[in-house]
Amino acid sequence: MLAATSYLVTGASRGLGLEYTRQLLSSPKINFVATARNPASATELQKIKASNEGRLMILEMDVTKDESVKAAVNTLETSGFLPKGLDVLINNAGVNSGGHALLPSKTPLKTFDMDIQTNLYGVVRSTLAFLPLLRQGEKKQVITVSTTVGSFDNFLASTPLYPLYASSKAGVNMWMKKLSNELKEEGFTTFVYSPGYVKTDFTGGLDGPAELFVEDAAAQAIANIFTKVTPEWNGRFFDVDGSEVKCRQLLASSPEIKIVATARNPATATELKKLQDANEGRVYILELDVTSGESVKAAVATLEGSGFLPDGLDVLVNNAGVAVDGFTTLPSQTTIDTFELDIQTNVYGVARSTVGFLPLLRRGQKKQIITVSSTMGSFSEPMAKLTVAPMYCSSKAAVNMWMLKLANELKEAGFAVVSFSPGWVKTDMNGGVDGPAPLFVEEAGTLALENIFKKVTAEWNGRFFTQDGEEVGW
Repeated sequence: MLAATSYLVTGASRGLGLEYTRQLLSSPKINFVATARNPASATELQKIKASNEGRLMILEMDVTKDESVKAAVNTLETSGFLPKGLDVLINNAGVNSGGHALLPSKTPLKTFDMDIQTNLYGVVRSTLAFLPLLRQGEKKQVITVSTTVGSFDNFLASTPLYPLYASSKAGVNMWMKKLSNELKEEGFTTFVYSPGYVKTDFTGGLDGPAELFVEDAAAQAIANIFTKVTPEWNGRFFDVDGSEVKCRQLLASSPEIKIVATARNPATATELKKLQDANEGRVYILELDVTSGESVKAAVATLEGSGFLPDGLDVLVNNAGVAVDGFTTLPSQTTIDTFELDIQTNVYGVARSTVGFLPLLRRGQKKQIITVSSTMGSFSEPMAKLTVAPMYCSSKAAVNMWMLKLANELKEAGFAVVSFSPGWVKTDMNGGVDGPAPLFVEEAGTLALENIFKKVTAEWNGRFFTQDGEEVGW
C-alpha cells in the first residue's frame, strides 16, 4: 500500500492527468491536488472529487500564465489542504500543436511557440512556483511527463516527425536534468518519464497508432514509476515500463568564395564594412534580426532581388546566438522572460532563418546548413551533469533536436544539415578574455574552417561535431 503522500498533478481535467488522479486516489492514504484551466467544465474531475470527500482539491491554473500559477500557489497555501507541504509534483500538462506530420521546413513560429509555452515554460513556471511547498514535503519528488520523442536516442529522432513537439521536449528534458543537479543535495528526486504512446485526443484517439489506453498507461505509470521512485532516480529518464531511456577566414581561404554577412545594424558594423571594402564584390552585408519574422522576410527579399547570388546559396551558417541567463544562474532561478530571450534567438531565430533561406539553398549546389550549437546542449557531455547555464543549455538541446528533424526531412533532397560546437571561445558571450575560455576567436574561426566548413559531406547529415571535427553524442 502507498505511504501517506500528497500529490499535485497539472493538466488533470482529461487524459492521463485525469486518470492519474482517479487511480492514485484509490489509495486511502493519498491527498491530491489536481489543476485545470477551467474547473467548472472539468466534469469528470468534479465526479472524482465528489466520491473522495476531503481528499481532492481542484485548483484553477493555466501553466502558460504567471499570474494564474502564482494565484494557484497562493490559494493552495492559504487553504490548509497541505499542512505538511507537497510530496510529489507531476508536471503533466502538455500540448502537441504542430502534430506529427508537419515538416521542419514548414515550421510556423506561432505554432512552435505554443509547444514551447506549455511544454517548456509551463513546466519551469509550475516547478519553481511549487518548489517552496515541495521543500516542506517529505518525499521531495518532481516528476515530469515527457516523451521518448524528445530523446536523441529514440528511433523517431531519425525521422522528421513531430519537429516542434520533440524540440520542446528536448528542451524541457535538459532543464529538468539541470534542476536535478541543483536540488540533489537537498534530497530531491527530479526526473522525467515517458508514458508511452497512449490513445488520447492528444495522439489522435482510437484512430492513431497508440499502443496503450489511458487507463493502462496510468496504471503502468503508478506501478512502475510513481510508487517506485528512489533518490537514485534523480536526473534520469524512464520509459513507462520502468526501463531507462537512453567570415573573415572564409574570404581569405579562397578567391572564389562569396559571403553574405548579416547584421542587425550594418551601419555600426565597422569591421564588417572594412572586410567588404577589402573584398570588392565578394561581401554582401544584409540587415537582418533573426528574432523578427518581418526582418528575415525583408532580408531574403533584398538578397533575392540583388542578383548577388544568381546560382542560389550553397552554405547557410546559423551563427547568431545568445546566453542571456549567464553561466552562474541556477535552474531554480529561471525566469521565463530571460528564458524567452534565449529561445527567441537560439531556437526560433535558427528555425526562422533556415526556413527563410531554404528556397535559395535548394537552388545552390552544396545545400549545406551548418548550425553553430554547443556541447552544452548535449545530454552525453559533462556539462549535462552540472547546474550551469540551464536556459542556454535547454535552448541548445531544443535547436539540436529541430536541426536533427530537419536533417531527416531534407536528406533525400541532397542536403547536409550539421550542428557543430565551436569550443569554448573568448567572446563577450562568455566573459571575454577574462573568462576561462581556452580559444581566441581567431583560433576558433580557423578550427571551424579547417575541420568543419571545408570538410562537410552528405554523410555528415544529421550529425553533431566539435571544432576539432570529432563527433559528439546528442
